[in-house]
Amino acid sequence: MKPRPHAELIHYWADGGEVQKWREYLVEDSKEITKKSFWQDDPSPTFSPDNLYRRKPENKNYYRVAKFYNHKTGNYYTVTQDSDPIIKQQSLEDMDHFNGWLTDWIEYE
Repeated sequence: MKPRPHAELIHYWADGGEVQKWREYLVEDSKEITKKSFWQDDPSPTFSPDNLYRRKPENKNYYRVAKFYNHKTGNYYTVTQDSDPIIKQQSLEDMDHFNGWLTDWIEYE
């Protein structure tokens, strides 16, 4: 008998474990349509076979370096974003001068 999709996670969650769901959505601005995707805490998961779920990772410290472009001066500059990858990544990417990520998330103690 084939196990139900997400069976291990269902048991983990039923025993009090925290679960996250993969989220994707489109953001449209005057320049383009951008796809945003991230893991989000799901306190009441449905465990639909069409969705992706995972165990919530332990809280760890992360940083990531973003590249920005100043349209007035024509200069590039960097910003280091610390911890909470989901919230911080979205807020930097939505800024007007955001030009891209120079690094992936880097874990530190």
